[in-house]
Amino acid sequence: MTGYASSQSTSSTLPAGTARYPAWLRTVLWVDGITGLASGLMGLAASDLQATLLGLPGALVQASAMVVLVFVALIAVLLAKSQVPALGLRTLVVGNALWVAASVMVVELHWPTLNALGVAYVLLQAGFVGALAYLQARAMRR
Repeated sequence: MTGYASSQSTSSTLPAGTARYPAWLRTVLWVDGITGLASGLMGLAASDLQATLLGLPGALVQASAMVVLVFVALIAVLLAKSQVPALGLRTLVVGNALWVAASVMVVELHWPTLNALGVAYVLLQAGFVGALAYLQARAMRR
């Protein structure tokens, strides 16, 4: 009986504002962070080229790259913690969901200038980010 009590008390000592999540969540966060970093750096370094290739305004490419890099910083903070803070994970899920909605709006608002590659790129990355948000939300529900 004492072995049970001691193992139970050890497993329930988490810092305030954290929760136990499935082990695969860290992999999802790494994928989100690495792909976001690549996308954000590419958007800043080659915004004019991306804008030309996709049919989007260069300022939109740059602004979206900066937003992505802010979320990459959040992901880095989450990964640096031994236990992922619940508020941080919720913030990431909401941010990813808003990104998906904004991507659909970009296609709708920039339809006249977007080319086929632009539509495909924006919608495919929105689908990818949506899948990440789904997995992150699923981890919160355990």
